[in-house]
Amino acid sequence: MTYQRQDILKKCEAKLKKLSQQYKNTLERPIDTETSGCEIIDMAFREQHLQHSNFFRERMRSLLPEIQEALMRIKRGTYGFCIFTGEEIEANRLVAVPWTQISITALQKEAS
Repeated sequence: MTYQRQDILKKCEAKLKKLSQQYKNTLERPIDTETSGCEIIDMAFREQHLQHSNFFRERMRSLLPEIQEALMRIKRGTYGFCIFTGEEIEANRLVAVPWTQISITALQKEAS
């Protein structure tokens, strides 16, 4: 493994750990749903905010297992390899989506 590749893997690991902790912290925090004493416009804003919060929390819930699995792959030494081709996943893809298991090449083949 090249030095550049090792550096990318370390950066991805740090990013995954940070995301994992942030997501866990966010999901543990309750959402404020209190609306008593609010003006009607405030209630509409709070309702919209609540909908956005719920959407992002669901996204976090779905990504958290993928992030944790990526951290396990790092420990096992299998991180960064495409599950379809077995080849190394492109560095720019790992940096953009560090929990990915599929290379751009495999995605392009699947799309065609």
